[in-house]
Amino acid sequence: MTPVISIIVPVYNVEKYLSRCVDSILAQTFRDFELILVDDGSTDNSAEICDKYAAKDSRIKVIHKENGGQSSARNNGLEIAIGKYIGFVDSDDWISTDCFEYLYTLIEKFNADAVSADFVFAYENKPVAFQKDKNPKEKIIAGADEILCYYLKQDKMHGKNDFAVWGKLFKRELFRGLRFPAGKIYEDNIINFKLFQKCARYAKSTKKIYAYFQRGISTTKSILAQKHLALIDVSNEMLAIAQADYNADKKLIKLCKRKIAMSYFSVLAKYIRFGTDLSDKKIKELIMEYKKVKHFYLRTEKSTKIHLISFFMCLNITLAKKMYEKFNGGGYKYRVVAPEASVYERFRVKLGILEHNTEVSYEIAA
Repeated sequence: MTPVISIIVPVYNVEKYLSRCVDSILAQTFRDFELILVDDGSTDNSAEICDKYAAKDSRIKVIHKENGGQSSARNNGLEIAIGKYIGFVDSDDWISTDCFEYLYTLIEKFNADAVSADFVFAYENKPVAFQKDKNPKEKIIAGADEILCYYLKQDKMHGKNDFAVWGKLFKRELFRGLRFPAGKIYEDNIINFKLFQKCARYAKSTKKIYAYFQRGISTTKSILAQKHLALIDVSNEMLAIAQADYNADKKLIKLCKRKIAMSYFSVLAKYIRFGTDLSDKKIKELIMEYKKVKHFYLRTEKSTKIHLISFFMCLNITLAKKMYEKFNGGGYKYRVVAPEASVYERFRVKLGILEHNTEVSYEIAA
């Protein structure tokens, strides 16, 4: 009998967390699913754990493959998935017992092509209690262009999960002719963009159903490396797709350009926080490119903190690093001094939108 939902879990060296993930899926109140565990060449006991679960439950399929990365693992899962709908769970995360029952109810209720619910951050040795939200806020977005605009407005810097594929349910037909880009990070960004491009209706809920586990060192908490520049490439690809398929729709194009600017900011912020193995020349090139596009981001960004970091990022990356540390570590206040400036100009300096040719002095005060 064909299952309603195919749940795909890419697995790589997660023996410590895998059982927690799989147990949360097997505990679902929605029972009509197949679970596809894709062992991506694990060198610990993850493969054996997968096989043990498969031996106990006929709904579980296991794929063993050479290591190729998360995208490759998800693609292998898609190749054998037969459910009407597709869901993804990362192997160190876990889900509420009603996760897929709720997502299924949501996608049927709104006759949607894809649906998404909310998540909670989870940490080591800190239990997560999913709150029983009896009246979550639900909304439907109709039309591919409106869905893409909504998607691009939900930026990762403010805790949204629209850029991830987990916490969602998709019609399997959306993946026809479409696969995750292998060998790249930030693959969720572009695959979601392409999936939403095919959607006529997308439903969104505030109900928290997914625990997003924060391990010590991850892709998002490591030094800036060449691979992280893929975020900029992905954002540029979104713009190219929008320009080609949407006849340069102004609202969508502006949001794609905003995403590009945000990507440069994110990359430079990673450098400020964690350092880099890139050359000084490359960092300067990134700063110059960010200067060209930053207005697409800053003109819609309300956070004074972001504006200040951006301004000092362009002025002096070392000073920006100090500012970031103080903003996040506390204990220091920053005073922007412009002796000859008007009140209006001082305000514009504070927000980081004063023209480059304005002479301003800066003082960091304890």
